[in-house]
Amino acid sequence: SYCGAHYMGMQRNAPYTTIESELFKAMVKAGCIDQEDAEDTGRMRFQRASRTDKGVSAVHQVVSFKCKMMDNLIDTINEHLPKDIRTFAVLRTTNGFSSYTQSTGRAYEYVMPSFALAPSLSKSVSTYRVD
Repeated sequence: SYCGAHYMGMQRNAPYTTIESELFKAMVKAGCIDQEDAEDTGRMRFQRASRTDKGVSAVHQVVSFKCKMMDNLIDTINEHLPKDIRTFAVLRTTNGFSSYTQSTGRAYEYVMPSFALAPSLSKSVSTYRVD
């Protein structure tokens, strides 16, 4: 899960800071993947279930990849992630599992402040609410 406000989307896009670029750096520092894996994600069979655009947040984003299993893997990765990105679960899967092709569904929710619907002549859009 992550707050995407400070990122240029989920998918790695050099030279920009993305969720994946931060995740790969944290996994290398945690010791569960090698630097070569972070640079060539095909080596670790990395897949994402979906992507997000610049500034978009996600809850329960799922990725799959091959890594070295270790004790306290979640805590170790989270120690190296920015505070607005968090890993919540790790599940061992079959060798051929892909979060992209084997995802059973995706749910999207779009949220905007109600004052965005205020009439243009409104004197105070910050207090405008839709009931």
